[in-house]
Amino acid sequence: MLVLPTYLSIPLVVRVMLRAFDALAALAVAWLICETVAAMVVRRSIMNRAGPVRAILSAARHVAHHPASTIATSVLTVVVSLVGLLPVTFALSVGWSALRVALLEDGRLPTVILALCGFVAGWMGGLVVAAGLAGWRSAVWVGEMARFDIARSWAR
Repeated sequence: MLVLPTYLSIPLVVRVMLRAFDALAALAVAWLICETVAAMVVRRSIMNRAGPVRAILSAARHVAHHPASTIATSVLTVVVSLVGLLPVTFALSVGWSALRVALLEDGRLPTVILALCGFVAGWMGGLVVAAGLAGWRSAVWVGEMARFDIARSWAR
């Protein structure tokens, strides 16, 4: 099914993804867990001036004590990032199609330059959106860590 030429109606990438869904799901879960722990470790090491081992243990303790909040923060940041990047992906797809048509079918220099400038502008806009989302995600994780650190410091 993956490489047989009789299944050309389904793109190869889709066929591979359908056949390896369990592996892709495991990879996505592992990525999400590693990203979550790394986000907490970095912030713990900065906020508490902790060394690597202490920061990892502190992050693990945070996950154990606040699993719902940690999972919610992790899922929220990923979902908002994906939703925020969908329009960028669509715009880049449209821009790439226009550039392809300009290069392969039209061939006139002004059309090619205009299509290339449009694609580059879309790419640069996408970088700005991605940078904004990365900054927002970082702020959300700082808030997650600070919220419980402040509550803990008041309890003393």
